[in-house]
Amino acid sequence: MKIIAFHNREDIAALLEEVEAITQVKIEKVEDIEEFKEKTLKEQFDAIVVLDTFFESAITVALNHPKLSKALCILLQKEEDLNNFLRLGISEANIEYIPFNPLTFLVKVRALQSNTLHIKEAIAKGHINFDFFRFGLFNVLNVFTSTEKSLFLSVKNVETDECLYTLHLEKGQVVGANTDIGRIIEINLDDSIPKRIVKDPLEYEDKVSFKDTIQFYRALLKGKITEEVKVTPIEDKRENICSTTDHKPSTEEVEEILEEALREFEPVRIESVRINPLREKRIYSFPYKRYLIFTQPYEGLGG
Repeated sequence: MKIIAFHNREDIAALLEEVEAITQVKIEKVEDIEEFKEKTLKEQFDAIVVLDTFFESAITVALNHPKLSKALCILLQKEEDLNNFLRLGISEANIEYIPFNPLTFLVKVRALQSNTLHIKEAIAKGHINFDFFRFGLFNVLNVFTSTEKSLFLSVKNVETDECLYTLHLEKGQVVGANTDIGRIIEINLDDSIPKRIVKDPLEYEDKVSFKDTIQFYRALLKGKITEEVKVTPIEDKRENICSTTDHKPSTEEVEEILEEALREFEPVRIESVRINPLREKRIYSFPYKRYLIFTQPYEGLGG
């Protein structure tokens, strides 16, 4: 496996050297966009690793290079910046926090490479139906840029089959969407909705247009979410009620109201809770030279 790493930090270089030392993975380091362009034109890489600071310039080169790997892992410097990239519909394997465990990093990049190849093969066979969280809208769209396919790609609610939004692709590039960018951001950030990415047989009118997939990504990163509806504070309502009456309920009246409220209250059982893997720390294991290696102490698994 061969990786190109676009960053300018010594601590990252040291961690990547550890990866090379314990595996047969080769990692080429570049520190500026011109060197990144030059290397990717001359050599073949299985995956791209990029510091979040350089994300936009790196993805621009990657998507304009049809033969360059579309498996791109982002090294995140601040955990609070995660939401910026969740807007793109990334998968768990697309993000690694700094500092990272070299073994966790390796497992993620291998998983990302595997998922990207699966997406490529499925698209070639016409089997366009991907789990949103596992494969990532970001990865699906990246792979499409290396094709000449024109279609409508919908993100749907798995449980209701509701079409949440649809993207219009021409010659592999996103050129439009049937809803505004703020709504797309909201849906991509919503962990509670189980989503799938599917080819839609229907055609939709474009509400917004884009030059290409890169411009679509820029819109997602810079777009604004719809403002929340303002709610009148409860305190204001209480003041209005008190001003219309001087009556103070007795202890008996209060108890009667509480009993009535409890009789009407019916607790709802939650059958399952969905957790976005991007928001939790995970432990991985993989075989290496006849040993089972864990990326965190095994005690962390409760074993």
